[in-house]
Amino acid sequence: MKMRVPRRFLPSISMLSVFEAAARRGSFSAAAEELCLSQSAVSRQIKCLESQLEHNLFIRDRGSVRVTEAGERYASSIRDALSLIATASINLRASPVKSTLNLAVDASLGARWLVPQLSEFLELNPNVKVNLNAITEPFDLRKENIDAAICFGDTRLSHAEARFLMKEKLVPVCSAGFLKKYPIDSTQAILDIPLLHVTSRPDAWERWLRFMDVEFDFLTGIMTNQFDIAINAAQYGMGLALVPELLILQELEEGSLVSPLNMHIESEGSYSFVWSSGTGQLEILIKFYDWLIGKACLGVVE
Repeated sequence: MKMRVPRRFLPSISMLSVFEAAARRGSFSAAAEELCLSQSAVSRQIKCLESQLEHNLFIRDRGSVRVTEAGERYASSIRDALSLIATASINLRASPVKSTLNLAVDASLGARWLVPQLSEFLELNPNVKVNLNAITEPFDLRKENIDAAICFGDTRLSHAEARFLMKEKLVPVCSAGFLKKYPIDSTQAILDIPLLHVTSRPDAWERWLRFMDVEFDFLTGIMTNQFDIAINAAQYGMGLALVPELLILQELEEGSLVSPLNMHIESEGSYSFVWSSGTGQLEILIKFYDWLIGKACLGVVE
């Protein structure tokens, strides 16, 4: 049984919402306008909160106010807490009966690998609902109200546990039109053509060239922070991209992308399934992980 929190440490949502708005806007009048309240109502709410906390949150000076340093820290924590409450309320309203799994995943992996297969899991588990969120940096499971995530690379997150999911195979791809313009008949030819780089794998091309025993000084090209953009750029003939094969199976099959050298490397990192320690969704998480691992075989969709 969890410890009961004394009531004096649990201000009302109304007071906290007013305080958060005033701290964020730096003005009682601006907060009043945002919340459709009078300025005097905002002032009263904040005075009540300060009285309950026995601490000044604002400095009042000649008709203006500014939040104290302690007030700034409190506002930051309150903002996160209000966000969690709002998210929980939205989830409950959207799914009052079903078990809900809030999952975070890289946008490209989610759109190109997970979503096309997810309907199978939902059909096998009709009482489970999966909400999808794109991973952002920095990433915190608890603050973002996320039950689990599919992450690449370092999974040493606070308050989290992880299990291996799959490796990643990177393949060089481009459009057929690009290949006609830049014939790639050897690994050495890579040095003379436009390359597409992705920030999440910043040294991928360097590793690929070393693996192929190609000597080089430095590499240039177009940089993007999303595999989706790199893949689209490759399709439109903007360069040669080095991307995970599991993201482009359909494009390779349809011919909108081709792999001129058919030589891949395995990424140094791997994908892991990460979940928040102490979660109440452990049964669903295990069931979802078991399904995921069945879809992953060294990073290749079956």
